[in-house]
Amino acid sequence: MNLRHLMAIGVAKTASRMSRLIGKQGQNLPGTIGLRLSPGILRDLSAQVKQHTVMVCGTNGKTTVNNLLADVTEQNGYQVVVNRTGANQRDGITGSFILASRGGKIKADLAFMESDEAWSRYTIRDLPVDLMIITNLFRDQLDRYGEIDTTVNFLLEAISHKPDMKLLVNGDDALCVALAEKSGRPYDTFGVEEPVLDHLADETREATYCPMCDQKLHYDFYHFSQLGHFRCSCGFQRPDIDYKITDVDLSDGLKFHVNGQAFAVPYRGFYNIYNMAAVIAAMDILDLRRDDLARQLNQFKPRAGRNQEFVIGNTRLILNLAKNPAGFNQNIQSLLGDDTAEKVLIGINDNEPDGRDVSWLWDVAVDRLKQTDVRDIITTGARGADMALRLKYDGIESHYVPQLTKAIDQLLADEPEVGYVLVNYTLLDTAYEYLTSLARRTQ
Repeated sequence: MNLRHLMAIGVAKTASRMSRLIGKQGQNLPGTIGLRLSPGILRDLSAQVKQHTVMVCGTNGKTTVNNLLADVTEQNGYQVVVNRTGANQRDGITGSFILASRGGKIKADLAFMESDEAWSRYTIRDLPVDLMIITNLFRDQLDRYGEIDTTVNFLLEAISHKPDMKLLVNGDDALCVALAEKSGRPYDTFGVEEPVLDHLADETREATYCPMCDQKLHYDFYHFSQLGHFRCSCGFQRPDIDYKITDVDLSDGLKFHVNGQAFAVPYRGFYNIYNMAAVIAAMDILDLRRDDLARQLNQFKPRAGRNQEFVIGNTRLILNLAKNPAGFNQNIQSLLGDDTAEKVLIGINDNEPDGRDVSWLWDVAVDRLKQTDVRDIITTGARGADMALRLKYDGIESHYVPQLTKAIDQLLADEPEVGYVLVNYTLLDTAYEYLTSLARRTQ
């Protein structure tokens, strides 16, 4: 470790401590400073990881998969570097390594790095990645990425920089499978072997047409969005899955088998089964210790604001992220399976992390809300009025409360038994903090 690197690390860590003192998380800042003072710092620090470096990409689920991998491997005795906070561009990933270093050294067996898809093609050059996980590919932030093909091309460029890297992809996603095929890299797949969801509607499906020949894809059945058992007359089809998910039971948490082994977790959301399967598969592919994996998955706590429950007085509130059509539709799917849900708050902002273009709201299957027992819908946020208009277009009444905390107060006003708070990125932390304070106050 040269003197320039050591100086950069020292300055970056000092800046991070000062940032935290004024209430900031301080993960991007040390990376920004470190790279400015010593451009090769990420390459040199990451090269010290002893065993494996994993990059996790995909539209939905990458934070959960990344953090879960870090949690279970740490519990199994591995030393780990991870970007837990979701700082997933080059500065944030560099900051994770800087903050994990001691005297310019990284004493880690494994590194797990969630990466923004657009940034992956740059960041991967400085990381010794030997496994890339791609959770799924849905439409996300149209103003930033454009159409989904752009995201696929970003990832293909990233993969091209690592000729010896393996891929682990969602085998139920035609876009993921096509990407893996086009990359020429060896790949493994995870997927659900049987129909699970009864409530199927016309959702936005990114791979309605074959990504190999542009003909219309045929599906034996869908799970949600474009995920399902697909095939095309050109010969492209869902592969024989390496990590088969079977015996799915959504009645009390999530119960399922992967290649015959039973797993159970206490939280909701069918999509989380894909996240669990990605972790189970990665642990096997990398030949990591996993004797107690079923218990460790059962004890995992999702990141704050991801399917998190709060008890406030006599009301149970579920907070979750809804940032794109696929994620929003899965939240509606959860409502369809919860006959206790009475009220819903939907918060939409259009700040830079959210994406300025909110036209994706028109791709959400909001008409399915009519099939739920929800009696009251509130919208909030900078684009809450747009959300209210979207609902009205499908004949669903709602009322708009501009300020998030006041909207939450109104949600709780008549003490519903169960309510849902569904928000996009820049409303999530505020919602989490306010709900946490209310829950403490009413204990």
